[in-house]
Amino acid sequence: MEPLAAEVGWSRKRLWARLRYQIGLTPRCAAQLVRFNHAAHRLAAGHSPGSVAAESGYADQSHLHRDVMTFTGCLYVLAGR
Repeated sequence: MEPLAAEVGWSRKRLWARLRYQIGLTPRCAAQLVRFNHAAHRLAAGHSPGSVAAESGYADQSHLHRDVMTFTGCLYVLAGR
């Protein structure tokens, strides 16, 4: 976060406040949604959950599974494979 703040000439605190104001999410939550979106598209394309987790920056498949449950409430995406 600091490199981005430095690039725009703001403090980290100001960058966080502006992002939260503009999109209604903290940078961490926004990044989590971007990562999940990437993973969801890979899963929908038929890639294995293990490879999707690794390629999308998740610590492991169970970490991806928790995000699937958090954002969709759906078990089938990972359990059905």
